[in-house]
This record gives sequence, structure tokens and C-alpha cells, in this order.
Amino acid sequence: NCSEMATTSALCTGINSCPAGFKCLDQLCLDVDECQDPGSCPIGTRCINEVPFYSCGPCGDDYCYNGGTCSLDVDE
Repeated sequence: NCSEMATTSALCTGINSCPAGFKCLDQLCLDVDECQDPGSCPIGTRCINEVPFYSCGPCGDDYCYNGGTCSLDVDE
């Protein structure tokens, strides 16, 4: 039963038989890597895949924090 799953996989029977953040593949509930979707986090932030969800981290390389958002760091 997927509601009693370990952090990586559990048995499932089909679509919608896994909890949020997981997908059923070959009868196993597997973590969905939301970071594969380029729109998961704001531009310039790092996407951190966690089981079962994800979070958006600080600004990535070549970006700086500016007024609540990450913007491209342009050398003047």
C-alpha cells in the first residue's frame, strides 16, 4: 500500500493509486522529480527534489537576489 511507503517506492495498482508526489510505474510508486519541469521554480532559483515533493532554493550561479527575486548578475 502506497500510504505506508518507504521514501523510494511501494507497490501500486495504477493511475492515482500513489500519494501526491509519486507516480505508478511498473507497479511501484516512484518519486516524481518535479525539477525536470522548467517551470517548477522561479527563474534563477535552484530546484531541490525532495521525497515526495520539491522546494525552490536560493539563487543559482550567475544570479543575485534583488528585491525578492533572483535576477541575472550582469557585470557592469
